[in-house]
Amino acid sequence: MAVLKVMDGPGKLIGQELKIYTESVRLGRDPTQSDFSFYADANSSISGLHAKIERINSDWRIVALSQSGNETFLDGEALPMMEPRPIRDGQVIRLGYLGQQSVDLEFMLNASEVQNADRKTRFELKNDAKADPNPRTDELRHLYILMSR
Repeated sequence: MAVLKVMDGPGKLIGQELKIYTESVRLGRDPTQSDFSFYADANSSISGLHAKIERINSDWRIVALSQSGNETFLDGEALPMMEPRPIRDGQVIRLGYLGQQSVDLEFMLNASEVQNADRKTRFELKNDAKADPNPRTDELRHLYILMSR
């Protein structure tokens, strides 16, 4: 489904690809609360349960969950707590603060998801009274629905 590549963080994890096989994954410091945990036995600015990445239909999003108030960043921008934000292929997530045992993760979709996202065809049906009726409108609508799956 997707991968989190560790760009910076615990030395033994840098360069590792953490595969996401489920519709939702929890990130944090506490392995009892998180699917992927970082600095479990250290004093870190990553909270026990820090953030969640989830897939809703074909779209991915990230939610900052830190109860301690330690921030989650997406491409350097702090995310508001408990407000889901869309996440796309290639974006970088930072849990915690630089210099305080944070972790940077690159979010990557697998090749088939990127290909399917690129293949989606979008068009607008105009409801203009002056326009000639198009007998193919229903056919195009059906094609759009099929390609959006």
